[in-house]
Amino acid sequence: MAALRRVIKLVKGKQVTDGAGVNLVRVFGRDDTEDFDPFLMLDAFDSQNPADYIKGFPWHPHRGIETITYLIKGHIEHSDSLGNKGDIYDGECQWMTAGSGIIHQEMPKPKPHMLGAQLWLNLPAKDKMTKPAYGDIKAGSIPVVDEGGAKVHVIAGEYLGNKGAFEGKYVKATYLDVELFAGQEWSFTDDPENTLFIYIFSGKANFDPEDPDELIEERQAVLFGKGEKLWVKAVGQDMRFILLSGKALKEPVAWRGPIVMNTKEELDIAFKELNNNTFIKDNGIRSSEKMDKIKIVGLTGSLREKSYNKAVLNAVKELVPDNVDYEVIDLSDIPFYNEDVEKKGLPDSVANLKKKLFEADGVLVSTPEYNFSIPPVLKNALDWVSRGSELPLYGKPIAIMSASPSMLGGARVQYHLRQVCVSLNLIPVNKPEVFISNADKKFDENGVLVDEMTKRVIKDLINALIDKINELK
Repeated sequence: MAALRRVIKLVKGKQVTDGAGVNLVRVFGRDDTEDFDPFLMLDAFDSQNPADYIKGFPWHPHRGIETITYLIKGHIEHSDSLGNKGDIYDGECQWMTAGSGIIHQEMPKPKPHMLGAQLWLNLPAKDKMTKPAYGDIKAGSIPVVDEGGAKVHVIAGEYLGNKGAFEGKYVKATYLDVELFAGQEWSFTDDPENTLFIYIFSGKANFDPEDPDELIEERQAVLFGKGEKLWVKAVGQDMRFILLSGKALKEPVAWRGPIVMNTKEELDIAFKELNNNTFIKDNGIRSSEKMDKIKIVGLTGSLREKSYNKAVLNAVKELVPDNVDYEVIDLSDIPFYNEDVEKKGLPDSVANLKKKLFEADGVLVSTPEYNFSIPPVLKNALDWVSRGSELPLYGKPIAIMSASPSMLGGARVQYHLRQVCVSLNLIPVNKPEVFISNADKKFDENGVLVDEMTKRVIKDLINALIDKINELK
């Protein structure tokens, strides 16, 4: 009879804030390296409030580890110093080998539910300075083994003859996502010497058939001792957990911030290289085309063909720097907001608007003033994208300008629009304020902006918006 693995440690972790302000649970970390070797750290996230995670993890370095981000639900956009850029969604995984050094960012996007985990996996001493690499694991490539009472998603390793979507090159880790239905039993056989733990996202379980009353609740990591077989039973409700298994490295760990090496001297070298810009060893020059490209979308509250504000947004095309991808979005086909329509599904024009706003790094608005306030076409579009749990404008920078034949240049609409920005949690650029007065004298008969001073002020506003985008990144 196979020796059963017994529970030797429970870790609940603690609530922490990391990155630029992401609220998550640090399940285990620096104090647990010996017990969980070769696994260094596990962060779990489970939130239905985008404010918990929307600020993300802007550009930061790693060396000496692999980071594995798995989403049961959610959306994370990532990019790196190799020039890679991509997104992972529900049931997908990002497996990054930092190796000799990489700089990357991970930016979660608003979704109804963000549920998943990031694991740090140590690299052996001989592979600490290996070449960095990125691997995106799409949901369709992850085998799902349906056993009736359980569904097992094989991310890495092997289960019942099914090879996972990814195979670790340096540490041959097994990574499973298990859905176990209420009252069902499940077992897993592995190398008895491997370190093996699970993290329970939901449900409660018994791990000892001889002691059915010993239950372990959700949101805990469960570390098991040596043995050939893990046995688990979901008690009272369905259960969702991830299982990780790998051979311990049994090497010294020197850890400072995002870098994990074997000695203090190696850490000192890494941070010295960060300071003198020699940290990146492979493809270390950041490609501005891939890394620093900024996407800005323009919106206007006017539908009139020869609108001055449309002309302003068209003029911007000639004023933005080369690294800016700029697009003006047409709002003319956005229907009036109607909750009954929304319940039946977003109109295509609204879905397209939300998609373009999600993809944008910042928003530029040029709008007329109607009756001292915001034109209906612009307010209606903002109302549509502010509904539901997917909020494409949440935490996004916005620059506002207005053009009018009057002396005030649309000043009052800007102040009303800034009030709306507060509700949408948009981040306005406060200076310079751009009120284009006497607009009829600043464009030629073809709607081309010819006033040089106005061009300079608009360019200053664009640069301020770009600065705000980079600051937030």
